[in-house]
Amino acid sequence: MIIKVKVYFKKFPFLLAIIFLAGFLLRCLFINWTLRYGNTFDLVTYEDWVRIAHVYNFAATYVTTTHHSTFVISPNNQAPGLLYILSGAYELWIATGKVIAHLTHTPVGSIAAVNTYLQHIFMKIPSFITDLGMGLLAYLLVAKEVGRKRGLLAASLILFNPVIFYNSAIWGQTDSLNNFFFLLSLFFAFRKNIIFSVLAFAISIYIKLSLLPLLPFYIVFLFFTSKKNTKKILA
Repeated sequence: MIIKVKVYFKKFPFLLAIIFLAGFLLRCLFINWTLRYGNTFDLVTYEDWVRIAHVYNFAATYVTTTHHSTFVISPNNQAPGLLYILSGAYELWIATGKVIAHLTHTPVGSIAAVNTYLQHIFMKIPSFITDLGMGLLAYLLVAKEVGRKRGLLAASLILFNPVIFYNSAIWGQTDSLNNFFFLLSLFFAFRKNIIFSVLAFAISIYIKLSLLPLLPFYIVFLFFTSKKNTKKILA
């Protein structure tokens, strides 16, 4: 599979690199721009959940009482996978803050920009990365079926779609995480790798339940892509 994937990058390598670099810089620009205007409600909510998970445990984020919370009234109402990913970004932010404190010879937690701006940036990194991942998957899926030029167009429609980069880079929402794994499930399904396709779809649902209504359509899709081999799907 690695060899087949490399084929799609032999042509238009410069243009492909430019598209992804532009998509990367666009998101960096908007993330930097939003820092001066404070946080959105959703991003503050996520930061509160991961702080509770760090100080107490993951289960504490689902508790209905508010004595753990510094901001959010409602408890965690998302699937566990989302909290795991965001907690990873939160722990990475803490580790980075300690490194910065060591390099600047300052006490940990004493730099305001690290405590605020840098945390906001790190909380957006997972969606930032999966935005780019969706662009890559769109390119690979379309390039195989209808050609590399249209694959570049498909990647551009993902990377420069205002709805997508507003949702992740500006608002700080996390729909790109489960959407990436859904596209990954289609990527594996088209390559007849049913096991990995089902696994990727399951991860998508484990992160957020928003794509659960697509499950019947996904099963029908697998049925036909596997050439109506129900045993292969259920294996």
